[in-house]
Amino acid sequence: MKQPRFLAFSLTLLAGLAALSPRAEDPNSRQLSLERLLDLDITSVSMRPQKMMEVASSIYVIHGEDIRRSGATRIQDVLNLVPGVWFGDITHSVPTGEIRENAIGGPNTLLWILDGVHIMNPVSSGIMFEVFDLPLGEIERIEVIKGPGGSIYGANAATGVISIFTKKGLDAEGLHASVEAGTQEYFAPLVRYGWEARENLFLTVWSKFKNHAGYDQAPAFKGDSVWAPLANGARFRIKNGFTEPDDDQRGLSGGINWDYQPSDTWKWTGWVSHYGMESGQYTILPSAYPDSAPSAGADAKPPDSVYFKREDMGQILADGRVDWIANDRESLFLNLSHWHYDLLSAFAGGARFNFDVTNLEFQNEYRLNPANHLSAGSNVRRIHCAFRDLPEDGPLSLRHPEREDFLFGAFAQDEMSLGPRWRITLGAKAESYTLTGKLPEVSPSLRLAYLPSKEMTFWGAASRSITTATYIQSETDFRVSQVPPAWYLKQDPRFATQAPPAAGKWATVLTGDDVKPVDYYTLEAGHRGSRGSKIQWDVSAFYKWGLNRVAVMPFDNSLQTVALSKSHPGDTIVPLYLANLIDREDFGGESVLRLLPTRYLSLEMSYTLFYTWNYKGLPIPGDPDGATYVQPKDEDRRTPRHIERVKADLELPWNTMLSANLMVTSPFARGTPFNYLTQSGDEDGGLIVDPPAMQYHLDLVLRKSLFGERMEVSAWGRNLLADPYVESYYKYTVPAFPHQVHRTFGVTMDWRM
Repeated sequence: MKQPRFLAFSLTLLAGLAALSPRAEDPNSRQLSLERLLDLDITSVSMRPQKMMEVASSIYVIHGEDIRRSGATRIQDVLNLVPGVWFGDITHSVPTGEIRENAIGGPNTLLWILDGVHIMNPVSSGIMFEVFDLPLGEIERIEVIKGPGGSIYGANAATGVISIFTKKGLDAEGLHASVEAGTQEYFAPLVRYGWEARENLFLTVWSKFKNHAGYDQAPAFKGDSVWAPLANGARFRIKNGFTEPDDDQRGLSGGINWDYQPSDTWKWTGWVSHYGMESGQYTILPSAYPDSAPSAGADAKPPDSVYFKREDMGQILADGRVDWIANDRESLFLNLSHWHYDLLSAFAGGARFNFDVTNLEFQNEYRLNPANHLSAGSNVRRIHCAFRDLPEDGPLSLRHPEREDFLFGAFAQDEMSLGPRWRITLGAKAESYTLTGKLPEVSPSLRLAYLPSKEMTFWGAASRSITTATYIQSETDFRVSQVPPAWYLKQDPRFATQAPPAAGKWATVLTGDDVKPVDYYTLEAGHRGSRGSKIQWDVSAFYKWGLNRVAVMPFDNSLQTVALSKSHPGDTIVPLYLANLIDREDFGGESVLRLLPTRYLSLEMSYTLFYTWNYKGLPIPGDPDGATYVQPKDEDRRTPRHIERVKADLELPWNTMLSANLMVTSPFARGTPFNYLTQSGDEDGGLIVDPPAMQYHLDLVLRKSLFGERMEVSAWGRNLLADPYVESYYKYTVPAFPHQVHRTFGVTMDWRM
């Protein structure tokens, strides 16, 4: 095994270099930064400042300096530094990932927030990485809550919250220019300028361009034809439908933000940002059988067609917030945001959709006495979604191509001190969403913290959170494949005399009328502490019950089940209902150890465990035999069970720093097998491009400061230990064939004044 030997050699080399590294700078600078880690103010747990040491929650903070040391060029690369978080690449621009959850694509359990604004796509959930090109150098910090946040944030914060804070005010003053360039035609210049326009009014403007060619196509797909292997070992040549370069990105983004505090009582902040991106993507369109039997020797059904389109994406986000600080006991804020998104997609043969989300939020903080802190707030959100220019013969149909919905929410939380060492927090949020048409759902939590000393905290928590259906999961019918027509089914003895009702109909995924929200009941416990200025640790564990998880009902092989289409009244389809079909339990946790073995070397080592068990398929609604659901065999292993991470930062002579990030994972499923004959995902007849295997991921960054640290030059290499491999592939996602992940290299020049 070369990788473990390489790791041992690398750590030994780092320790040896550290012992030989002379420095003229203050040797206590790193110790002070390590001492302050647990004394930091964080705001994501309760939407108000709290000391990290005191919160009864598993939280990890990534600072701007951590991002610079990582050499990351994508937000998912930054988040992969966090224990308990996992992001895998479907393509370079489209990842899949979760916090303490199986990364099966779209379970809606992870909430994203940008400067206080929810940026979850209401159409399909998740975040649109293809167009979200946030300049990483402008991030002040990222707070990652590992665990439920529903009692503050409501639905779809069931397993974690990612809250991103960008630089503003004095932190963004001056000129900042950077250029990143690397393999795969990567080029990304950025310019930002911040100034004090008048007393206590700070303005910042920024702009960024990005070009990237995406990951290379797998060697099998280069050329006009493809060797198509079969399960029996034979192979033959077929036409290659994937000849256009895809997954490339070219985009321009920019924005302005302001920070104005005319007095100690009032503060007004806000920002407007625009993100635009163009990309090429493939998708698979299911083909139909001929109306009558073909002539002898002809194919009974042509292969599914391969569709390629240049995607054009754009979004505008605007936010304004007013804070009023009455005194040291009471404060409140009012926040108004708007998000407009527009996409011309390759999905479903070229659909265009857009949405507008407007959110008004109010929160009041009041300290009744030194031992009792109350928080309460409410919000109302308007969501308008519209699909346009859908191909009439495409696979996607909508019951309401355009609709407007509202979400109403309110929360309350009480934090009480029970003496000098004990703290208890009770909270709950209630929400009602017109899209689902349900009564208000309540997400409560109970958190307890014990602080035996200033350097140590023990905590525990119990909570309930939910996830709700998205627009795609509530309003669409999606054709998967056509059931063979009567002339074809006559070859089957079961249907030789009479064709079944489903003959020639399209098997279509659609939402059932009685789909319930998914319930997550979670128990958590943790401990964090430090010993002097050279060692810190943070340990957390969880046990989670996920009840009524949603999946697609299995196909009726008797071909007797048909239903009327809700999108096209009068048409008959074979329904594949989305229904509550799974109960499942998960457990795991994270442990983090930070060390300063010498004054010039800092280390962080972590271990993550995620284990799924006690899987239970629920009864299939309407099944005449009372059958229970059986989950596809690979979908319980999309997230590695074990992940080890090592981060090392070594200060070298001459204002130089070497940073290394190593991640080792246990084997996990790569995704749905790929059928080379039809060039589509195929659960039964396909071949897995890359089988489950351990994965070694090493990033190295060498940084050099120049001109009194006003200029910095970095050289970076990512994924250095890996030969090209397929990390994740999904049958129903826009990327229509497996993409390979491989090494990338580049340089960054950064200038601040």
